[in-house]
Amino acid sequence: IIGGNGSNMKEIVRKSGDVAKLRLRGKGSGFAERDTGEESKEPLQLCISCPTHRGYDIARKCAEELLLGVYDEYEDYCSQNDLEVEMPTIRMTERHLTGEGSGAQGSGGASAPSGKRGTRRNQRKAKAATPAPKEEDVDRGEPPEGAPGVEEIEQLISERNACRKRGEYSKADEIRDDLKDKGVVLSDEKGAHGDGLTVTSWRYWH
Repeated sequence: IIGGNGSNMKEIVRKSGDVAKLRLRGKGSGFAERDTGEESKEPLQLCISCPTHRGYDIARKCAEELLLGVYDEYEDYCSQNDLEVEMPTIRMTERHLTGEGSGAQGSGGASAPSGKRGTRRNQRKAKAATPAPKEEDVDRGEPPEGAPGVEEIEQLISERNACRKRGEYSKADEIRDDLKDKGVVLSDEKGAHGDGLTVTSWRYWH
């Protein structure tokens, strides 16, 4: 989550305009609470505070996509090793403050089944989001017979992205596999943030 030498956290702070503050705390974080000098017994969580709503919103979205990427890698690992575990989901709480700067604070994380998930930090660098190419520049390939149209494909991509955000990975996989059976292959951009059509590209295939 933190990344090598804090690279993932530094990238989120940079995108927020260098105004957001992030702190990983709770079980397995290695963060000693000021009052006790020990880790909190709360579930592992990523806390974000920011003096501006805009900066906070950017940091929150970036953190969400980072966590989803970590969860995807964890799911792949479990699948490759035939491990039957409950996939973690993002649980977020927010507290908005009024006054000068209109700041906001939030925290999010996931409780994992006991003994099922370790606390080793993922040191994968979060990739900066790249602008989506213009529609007319995208080569979608030739649609095979019976393939769905562009509008239906984009609607299903948006639904799949919503499922992933809610932690409904089985449903998201069903949408992906169903599209593939109909001649449409999806490609997710690791570390990107935004709606489904921003983080997922597609093309027809035979």
